[in-house]
Amino acid sequence: MLVSTLLGEDLHSDGQFVVVSNSQGVTILDDIRPVLSYQRAATSQQGKWPRADYVHPLYDLDGQCITEDFPGDHGHQRGVYWAWHQVLVAGRPIGDAWACIDFQWDVEQVEVDTTEDNAAIHATVIWKSPALTDEKGELLPLVQEQIVIVVHHAHADVRWIDFSVELLALMQDVEIGGSADEKGYGGFSARLKLSDDMRFTGVGGEIEPVTTAIDAGPAVDISGESSGVAIFSHPSNPNHPPPWILRRSQSMQNVVYPGRQPTPLSQTQPLTLRYRLGIHRGKWDAARIDAYQQLYRAEFEKPPSPAK
Repeated sequence: MLVSTLLGEDLHSDGQFVVVSNSQGVTILDDIRPVLSYQRAATSQQGKWPRADYVHPLYDLDGQCITEDFPGDHGHQRGVYWAWHQVLVAGRPIGDAWACIDFQWDVEQVEVDTTEDNAAIHATVIWKSPALTDEKGELLPLVQEQIVIVVHHAHADVRWIDFSVELLALMQDVEIGGSADEKGYGGFSARLKLSDDMRFTGVGGEIEPVTTAIDAGPAVDISGESSGVAIFSHPSNPNHPPPWILRRSQSMQNVVYPGRQPTPLSQTQPLTLRYRLGIHRGKWDAARIDAYQQLYRAEFEKPPSPAK
């Protein structure tokens, strides 16, 4: 009852998972430890950078928050999110979902399914923009987003969290793209708390971030001395293996899609993007990252067993 009092009005549990729902969103706990919260309601900081439809806080295996929201250096960045600078209709920019400018996420429905193995958040989100209205001034539906976030139980030194993002255009000639510069950043991103001893490792070994996107392979692990977060791109993603924008301080970590050049969204066949986070203790080497990537290639719904 204490959790319900602190976090929301509606609490239910199935097995070891606890789901707390309120007007702001949904929080998942694994037994007594918080795992993540999905932000359903629009939120802003004194009216700046209004946004919804993202994960924050995200917690490590000891229940410590490892993401940032409204950071002082980039107020538009937020937790774990998926957004694009370029949102175009018939070639005309109608909003910037990355920078939270002239953009609106209407989270119409959120459901949570729990089993003994996982808790899955299902959300339906409609994209809108004040730059796109009908003759009455009503905002027109632009894109339907279906998001599924699957939280698995922590095993030994790792917890897996799977993300699936489906985008279906609700009108003709809709395109999305990253920043219209040499960086091209946009897509699935994480604004993580970074320590001075942070190390970036991929399947090919240690990685040194630079200003522009780099070829780091299908997965990148960002680890400090005691814990880390690994980000995996699923082989079914259209640009796999993707470019990466990586930062040692004051910014997000981004799995780039589609890059600077916008890509069209279909009205009949949704674009599906899948990613996995591994929240873990210790530092992971290239061999372990590669082994987990191969397991991710082989299966999507079931979490891999932790390495011995």
